[in-house]
Amino acid sequence: MFARRVGLAATLLSLLLVALPGPFVSAAAPANETITLIRSGDDRAELGWSASGAGFTDGCQPGGTIDLCWTTDLANFAGGPFHFVVAEVLTTHYGAHGSFGLRFEGLDRHDGSFAGSWELIAGSGTGEYTGLTGHGGWSWAPDPGTGNGVFTLVGQVQLR
Repeated sequence: MFARRVGLAATLLSLLLVALPGPFVSAAAPANETITLIRSGDDRAELGWSASGAGFTDGCQPGGTIDLCWTTDLANFAGGPFHFVVAEVLTTHYGAHGSFGLRFEGLDRHDGSFAGSWELIAGSGTGEYTGLTGHGGWSWAPDPGTGNGVFTLVGQVQLR
């Protein structure tokens, strides 16, 4: 009899938790996203950024409504004996809907290729980006027209 009551109570509790709104509701499915960062080719200053995809759309361009588009908060570089550089960089991005932080890990082989992985820093999101997670790969290429560096991040994001 006791086991039957415990089983009934567990069933009722699970039904109640499924029916409750709020933090018990499942998160949105991961969505494809492309984020583009622009860094000055002259002085390496952070310029603009944009994001587009099924996850979110936002961005910041110099001279727009947001004074500061993005910052480099930490940059660690280590060279190796085989002519490559390993990098870890932390950045913060400010947009119309909030801000979020990114962690980059990369490898520069000194052959014109500079690429690696990225992830959204857990707990860094503000505004509509609170709870945003994601990861993917990135690559760098110079913009032939401006000489600026263009970082293209491709991956998936999810709002939890």
